Amino acid sequence: MTIYRDIGRFIRDKREHKHWTVAELAELSKMSVTALENIELGDADPKWSTVRRIFNSLSVNVGELNACVYGKDLSLI
Repeated sequence: MTIYRDIGRFIRDKREHKHWTVAELAELSKMSVTALENIELGDADPKWSTVRRIFNSLSVNVGELNACVYGKDLSLI
């Protein structure tokens, strides 16, 4: 599994937890539905500025992603 799939799964899980559709998050993140779908599936290598824009829309921080991907909060290191 690649880091892109982990990031995509994390984004999808956070979106679904908020009961948002892909279209709703895409609109809030100012991106196309197709681009967001590709990120969620791990089929894209998004720029970090794009990932941050999605995180801002979801009200999550990079520390939460670190905990998901690496199993610990690396923002505290």
